[in-house]
Amino acid sequence: MINLEDIPGIDTELKMVNEHIEHLYRSNSESMQKMLDWVLKARGKQIRPLLTLLCARLKGKCVDVTEAAAVIEICHTASLVHDDIIDEADSRRGQLSVQKIWQGNGGLCWRLYDFCRNQPNRVKEETLLWFDI
Repeated sequence: MINLEDIPGIDTELKMVNEHIEHLYRSNSESMQKMLDWVLKARGKQIRPLLTLLCARLKGKCVDVTEAAAVIEICHTASLVHDDIIDEADSRRGQLSVQKIWQGNGGLCWRLYDFCRNQPNRVKEETLLWFDI
């Protein structure tokens, strides 16, 4: 089995992915920011960003794909929020789900889903061009 420590620079790249996520998870709405902070606190294994970074290396890309990896993780998070709303789930990643905490405010939960879903619109054009490989 390969450890991440065996892959030069991958930990630095994952740190950059998380910095992009934190930057993109900013809202002018106080209530939305509370939800975004809750989602950030419950980060998962981040398999998708890791696979994005590794695939870029396999493809021989010489560009920074950390922002693309962040967008992929945010889109995945949007799908989880959507699932939790539809399923009325009580927990996600070992803690209360956004839907459970803010269940009295379903509109706000849907705004969170929409916010996450639209993050690709906030990234640099060069990042989105990476998806064309």
